[in-house]
Amino acid sequence: MFHCLTKSTHQRPCNASPAGTGHSITTLILVLACAPLAAGTVDSGSDGSDGALELTHFQPKTIELDPRDPTGELGGALDADGDNQYHFTSVHIGPNITLELSSRWLGSTPVVWRVSGDVLIEGTIDLDGEPGHDYGAPSLPSFAGAGGYGGGKGGRLSAPGTAGSGPGAGGYATVNSGGVIGGGAAAHAANGTDAPAYGNRYLLPLIGGSGGGGGWTNSSNYGVGGAGGGAGGGALLIVSETRVAITGAVTAKGGVGGSTDFRNSLYGIGGGGSGGAIRIVAPVIDGDGELSVGGSANGFCSYCATGSGGRIRLEAFDYRFNGTQTGSGDMVLSTPGIIDMPESAPILRVVSVDGVLVPANPRGYFDPADLEIDATDPVPFEIEAPNVPLGTVVDLELVSEVGETTTFSVMLENRNAQGIPVATVNAPVPHGFSRLHIRADWLD
Repeated sequence: MFHCLTKSTHQRPCNASPAGTGHSITTLILVLACAPLAAGTVDSGSDGSDGALELTHFQPKTIELDPRDPTGELGGALDADGDNQYHFTSVHIGPNITLELSSRWLGSTPVVWRVSGDVLIEGTIDLDGEPGHDYGAPSLPSFAGAGGYGGGKGGRLSAPGTAGSGPGAGGYATVNSGGVIGGGAAAHAANGTDAPAYGNRYLLPLIGGSGGGGGWTNSSNYGVGGAGGGAGGGALLIVSETRVAITGAVTAKGGVGGSTDFRNSLYGIGGGGSGGAIRIVAPVIDGDGELSVGGSANGFCSYCATGSGGRIRLEAFDYRFNGTQTGSGDMVLSTPGIIDMPESAPILRVVSVDGVLVPANPRGYFDPADLEIDATDPVPFEIEAPNVPLGTVVDLELVSEVGETTTFSVMLENRNAQGIPVATVNAPVPHGFSRLHIRADWLD
């Protein structure tokens, strides 16, 4: 599934999540993930281009990782190609440091730290989803942890709220729905959530948490909206060729849904975001810190669902970690296996809309949009699908900012000059902001 946001003046924003897969693809992932590496060695794939990440301070300090901001704390000198893959020689997050990895700057592509030396986390790496906005507050989607998906906006009497984003997104509330639901699991389902589970215990591919749906208000005040859904926790892979020690915390929790006082709204509560995914691979993993991928509660509503917990996977030859983990129903411990998805893995992406190229790492949020389209007639959406079989039907779903959803389908029938299956679907872009999802399912 691909998720993208655009804006039309006609507009919209864009982001990406993995394509739906058939049984043969799932089987391939399971077989590859079980293949062990050479005894005692881990190849992180780091080329050292991002140098040593050394963050310390004499008093508590929060640092936002925005690799594109030259005025930021890190000088904007990291991840030159913008693929969310960092090539460090070593990492040290000091005890007073909280390093925030937010999709506000990093989008919904999972974050990967490839490290040739030691990783020491004494502070906090924060990939938590933001809480949804409260009843009556400005109706804006919440930002997820990097690699995760945002929560939906609250609705009002004149317009519905919006669903959360992501493969397990929570639905929005309307006058007849009786409430909202939380985001689905990053790895497994939890009681009380109606959103679908997705992903697998191997965290191949690595997928963050989904957002909770927005609430709805029956208030006659047309300027007041329901509460927003909490955003999903992010997704992080740390691979070290020597050691990872965690005495601080790594968190990828779902954001809490926005709340209401119930005096002016029956269904104004926002759904909770689901937990994200944390995978750590090294010859040695130790420390007594905290790992958390908990799904978050809704905005204090007994009949609205919460977001599900996420997934934690730790892979080491010498496992000494004796800290705590929360939110993962079944934290997986294993020896190091395959680090990356194989080159033969299927990919589904929109490469351009009306001739405008889609960013390599779209954020998928309403303002600013990833793309701006100025057209009143249907425009072409160019789709590429490496390693997806010809004959597969691709569904393109456009969700407007007021929650209206339109789906367009097209079959993969041709290949481009590189032999990649391609298709074009012409679709109208609603005025204002819209979010785009693209997905395909097949069996081999």
